[in-house]
Amino acid sequence: MTHQDTIPNIASPYTLHSLQDDQDILKWSEFCASCFRDKKPVPPPSSYFLRHFFNDPWRDANLVFVMQYRAIHSTSSGDKLRQLQRDHPQNYNDNVIVASTRIFLREISLGHSGKTCWVGGIGEVCTDPSHRRQGLAKRLLHRAIEVMREYKHDERKLQYSLLHASPALMKVYETSANYRGVATHWNILTLQNNNRRHKHSHIDDNIVPQRRDLTLSNKKQLSIRLASFPKDTVQLQRIHKEYSQDRFVGCIIRTRDYWNEYLSKEIGDSMFVLCSDDDQQDDKILSWMSIKVRSDTRIQLRDFGCCKNSCRTENISMATVFSMLFHHILATDKNVSCWMSSDTTTSTTSTTTAAAASTSTFLELAIPSPIYQELLESSTASSSSSSSSSSLTLDSTGSWLDQSIPVREECDLGWMYKNLQGSLEPERDHDGLLQPPPLPMEDIGNTQHLTHLIWPADSF
Repeated sequence: MTHQDTIPNIASPYTLHSLQDDQDILKWSEFCASCFRDKKPVPPPSSYFLRHFFNDPWRDANLVFVMQYRAIHSTSSGDKLRQLQRDHPQNYNDNVIVASTRIFLREISLGHSGKTCWVGGIGEVCTDPSHRRQGLAKRLLHRAIEVMREYKHDERKLQYSLLHASPALMKVYETSANYRGVATHWNILTLQNNNRRHKHSHIDDNIVPQRRDLTLSNKKQLSIRLASFPKDTVQLQRIHKEYSQDRFVGCIIRTRDYWNEYLSKEIGDSMFVLCSDDDQQDDKILSWMSIKVRSDTRIQLRDFGCCKNSCRTENISMATVFSMLFHHILATDKNVSCWMSSDTTTSTTSTTTAAAASTSTFLELAIPSPIYQELLESSTASSSSSSSSSSLTLDSTGSWLDQSIPVREECDLGWMYKNLQGSLEPERDHDGLLQPPPLPMEDIGNTQHLTHLIWPADSF
């Protein structure tokens, strides 16, 4: 399946194409990298986009759409066109890529009913600065929506399209393509920083907590190491299903291929697992964690999972498991430890926080609200239980949370969904029974009292 189209304007210099082969993908990756070169302090290289594509188990070059510029059909006068070609040789020559949109195929959870559906994610959206304000991105998006409405994966239609938009672009997607934001709630925790009242001060090494080994009541030892693929895949897949997939609306379904081919390359060098020795199994995974540096002053819980049954069996609280992994990452993960030891200064927009310390240096951890609530409950239960295996709890350590600053909540409406099939006839399932058209994604969460969460590790 290929797509080619000329924008409906007889003098238009732009044509819409889908990519065909690896050579097209290489040119496309170089174009994407060029668009982000001036947007980010550390712009992604072309290898970043190549990795995203070739490691994706559901990749399809035909689902990458580009606009190409055809100089021969340009409405510019001959002299003006020649001037543009001299000044911007990469942007105004014939058949160069000037805009991009990609469809990512994913399967998502619809909640604890066990139902899932296939969706088309929108990503790699970019336009060459010299060709903006021509409606190219809108045209590419509309073509992608047309394709997604008809596309089938394993004979299943795509029920939703989804994307993550910045606050500045949310209204654009709402008005131009009827996407709607679904709330994801995050808690913002301030990390302990003994020097935070001194601007431009270097952060003391003593805020990096030392790793704490824990001996359980049955004398078993815990160990923390980097995840190993495909060795750990079966355990990780099972725990992810129980901990996230069966609970959260929108959660990406992670197949073995997705773990081994995609996530292992995306976060494998930052994903730490906490294991215990088991009589029947070596390295039984209790939990895992990955942290991402988001800015000079904030890190984010990129991925997390916990086997609650195993923790109960080992008599260890979830809060303890979380703290051990977090402490270890702060001290050993290269990117995070460099972030912790760098000079950072910020001013806050929070009235409450500003009143407490208006000119302070803040280091923050963003964590999904349902995970934070679980940690609080686990910490409370652990500290009140005389049989607790350790006194290390989320709130009682005092070594990484600054409890003088209230925990804040942020609501992210950036994940936006569009119902692709609601206006069509209901489909029949494998048993031949008619299935009702899909509900809007926000209604699924409200109806089933579930929480929406797409882990940052699964972002596209």
